[in-house]
Amino acid sequence: MKALIDLIGEVETYYIPDPFTSLVSQIVYQFISFKAATVIWERLYETFQPLTPKKILEMDFEVLKSIGLSNSKTQYILNIAHAFYNKTINTDFDSMTDEDVIKEVTKIKGIGLWTAQMFLIFCLRRSNVISYGDIAIRKGIEWLYDIDHKLSIDEFQYFENLFAPYNTTASHYLWEITIRAHWNSIIDDKLE
Repeated sequence: MKALIDLIGEVETYYIPDPFTSLVSQIVYQFISFKAATVIWERLYETFQPLTPKKILEMDFEVLKSIGLSNSKTQYILNIAHAFYNKTINTDFDSMTDEDVIKEVTKIKGIGLWTAQMFLIFCLRRSNVISYGDIAIRKGIEWLYDIDHKLSIDEFQYFENLFAPYNTTASHYLWEITIRAHWNSIIDDKLE
């Protein structure tokens, strides 16, 4: 990992400090290409500037869906808006442990473990988060450590322990090498 960090240098990261906006963005970016998700996110953000639970709840389901969201993603975003507007979840996230944040946000239908972990990284800026559910992270570990099979959960936990307490930094670098590999710009020589 040190050799990878030295090779790549600083990685650009982004954060969405508002918890509601961050959770909505995580739903938008689930399971589709980054490019397609960005187009949808920009439409959504421009339509609801500023993005608030009340504005989302006032919008008709079909109008919200017409931005480019699937039926399920539209419903999940409405679920998030209901949870925040009606205060059915505790949103004092700064006072919670990572585990407590995950338990709280996964009460919302449509928010699973991966989404909660991304929320920890990209909103709450927690320092020790890595997700087995993220295929890019698993592929990055497989490439970096020359693993020629699908990474098992036990193997993943080994790396999670190895990278602790800096799993979020490791996540950013593993995403970066996966992105570079995708665009055929990763250096062919393995790190030594």
